[in-house]
Amino acid sequence: MLRTHLMILSVTMLCLSLLSSCRSMNASKQALPSATVLNPEQATAPLASNCRYSKNRAAIPRLCSPITRMCQMEVPENTVSRLLCSDATLIHQDLTNISLKYASLSRTDLTGANLEKATMLAGHGDYAIFHNVTGSGAQFSYSIMIGADFTGAKLTYTKFLSSHLLKAKFTSANLKGAVFHSAELRDSSFKDAYLKGVSFVLADLSGADFTGADLYGADFTHAKVSSATFTQAKNLKHTTGLEASIIKAHSQP
Repeated sequence: MLRTHLMILSVTMLCLSLLSSCRSMNASKQALPSATVLNPEQATAPLASNCRYSKNRAAIPRLCSPITRMCQMEVPENTVSRLLCSDATLIHQDLTNISLKYASLSRTDLTGANLEKATMLAGHGDYAIFHNVTGSGAQFSYSIMIGADFTGAKLTYTKFLSSHLLKAKFTSANLKGAVFHSAELRDSSFKDAYLKGVSFVLADLSGADFTGADLYGADFTHAKVSSATFTQAKNLKHTTGLEASIIKAHSQP
């Protein structure tokens, strides 16, 4: 009888030990990892809602506040691959040298952000807001950015090679030395933009609006400019690749 009681007691103790171990394992699995702010020494605000980034093809959700709908994310070596940040707010963020390959920034607000030498290769930025962003040597090549708004942006020597920028807005932007080689720019607006030395070689500019733009040294070689507007455009005589009839019809006296 005593032996039976001892066996029951041993089994009970073993079960309690296993139960305690299982609870500890579950608690450790549920613990959230700590997150670091992008460029912690320079960032002025946490990064925004719906932020996720993919590392080794696995999407990893980051810490988000249900009240402010803003979040932080880890940025290994200043590189974020397949960032998903749609409908987010990145206003006045310092994104100097950041690499956002294959990123999705659709409808994201980047007003006033510093994009110095930032890279967004093959990304998506449909209807993203880039009002008054600054930076030189940024890279937006091979990206799809339908309706993106770069009003007042200062993005000198920036590359938009083969990017899809249908109905994009570059109103009053400074794009000196930018490259739009083979870009899709139908119905885009460059009103009052500073386009000195910009390359539009092989670009589709059908229906684009260059009203009041400064086109000194701009290259339109083999570009499609049917139905494009050049009303009051400056320095048309100093462009390359435009038909003489267009220059004559719109050149200022």
